[in-house]
Amino acid sequence: MHRFTTEPHNQYLFELAAKGVFGLGSFLLLLAFPLAINFRQLTRGDHRALAIGMVGLTVFIVYAVAGMTITLFDQRRMIHLFGFMYAIILYLHLSNDPKWAP
Repeated sequence: MHRFTTEPHNQYLFELAAKGVFGLGSFLLLLAFPLAINFRQLTRGDHRALAIGMVGLTVFIVYAVAGMTITLFDQRRMIHLFGFMYAIILYLHLSNDPKWAP
């Protein structure tokens, strides 16, 4: 198989092969942290927090599932898009929280 391709077409296998167990663990934390933040918003009971949490969960679950079939984080555009969406959703969460809102 190595003669045909140098990429496993799986982000998780790529992280494990390229960076070892520590790299895979770091990548899983990179995906788990925004999932935990968005999941926590679902339990607040506020309709706006529920909507932001659902959008955030959808975005990051799509990245997690898509990582099983393609190495998205090898492409600079996808890293920038992931960071941009992460920042926007985090801003929406913070602007909806009364202790952080101006």
